[in-house]
Amino acid sequence: MQTTFGTGQATGESTDLAFTDPLTGLGNHRRFFDKVDRLISDRADDPAPFTVGILDLDGFKPINDLFGHKAGDEILIQAAMRLRASMDSHSTVCRIGADEYAFLYPMVFSEEAAAEKSRMLIEILSAPYDVGERTARLSASVGCSMFYSGDETTEILVGKAETALYHAKRSGRGRVVVYSREMEEAAKRVTRIEQALRRAVSAGEVEPHFQPIVDLRTRRIIGFDPRRLEIEITETGLMNDPASAEKIVENLRRVGIRVALDDFGTGQSSLGRLREFHFDKLKIDRAFVSSILDDRPSEHIIRAILAMCEGLGMDVVAEGIEQEAQAERLVQFGCAGGQGFLFGRPVDADATLGYLRDSFRGALRAKAI
Repeated sequence: MQTTFGTGQATGESTDLAFTDPLTGLGNHRRFFDKVDRLISDRADDPAPFTVGILDLDGFKPINDLFGHKAGDEILIQAAMRLRASMDSHSTVCRIGADEYAFLYPMVFSEEAAAEKSRMLIEILSAPYDVGERTARLSASVGCSMFYSGDETTEILVGKAETALYHAKRSGRGRVVVYSREMEEAAKRVTRIEQALRRAVSAGEVEPHFQPIVDLRTRRIIGFDPRRLEIEITETGLMNDPASAEKIVENLRRVGIRVALDDFGTGQSSLGRLREFHFDKLKIDRAFVSSILDDRPSEHIIRAILAMCEGLGMDVVAEGIEQEAQAERLVQFGCAGGQGFLFGRPVDADATLGYLRDSFRGALRAKAI
């Protein structure tokens, strides 16, 4: 009997350890999935809603790198203690990743309540952390999903919460996002586009087209400079994911690739972004160029953009030039570069080479004269 009891006790202890995070003492990934599985099973006959959430500490890695791994572990322990203390008798919090925690709210039935509870967790975690003789501050982002149907599994709920967390981190620090159908459709749409592009590239179905950029004064082509590669990022794309865009811009410029901000004036970025992202070139959107001859506000906006770029040391190209009068007006304003149907339409590589040869011959004849 004693031997049997001892074996059972050891087995119980080892099982408990398998479900426990050794650093914080919270449940681990296995514990969390087991808790959600059990709750789904309990509510199989009457699927009352409940909330699953994933919380990620914003800026933990820089703090970990700055103070060291020991201090980083201490922060994770303190965060775990705060989260555990915030849970009621029905709720559960587990550590499921390096700086990720998952929580289960069986009695939170609405998206509004889930968001409110999550904001409370973020506030709790935003208080200073003691790190030896110093203190550190960090925030958190949260993604939540709601259980509504018995068809949903733990994997599905956690996956939705992870998608919501991704959207929360994209929109900035300290944010809460509750999963929605729109997110699912957006994610599927992006995946379909990516897969279609990969198939098209593999099948040789993608064909680049080129449109010249010219010096407005001399009409010399300046945009076909095999000596350099320039990537254009639209203002709308920039604001959709500013954190990722900043990293991409930095990486491109680090290897010598120039980066231009396209469609300037049509998105929602602030002027401060021009300083933060260090663009090499700004492209004035065609919406302003098309009305430059008969719309005073467009004229003043273009003048202001040109003056700003001169102060920032950025090149400028005006897009959508279709009339000679537009090009002349832009030259008067001091705009150096232009692009549009007046100078050439987008064409394939063979036509582009022919265009360049003709332009080169024309330049030689003009020089000979």
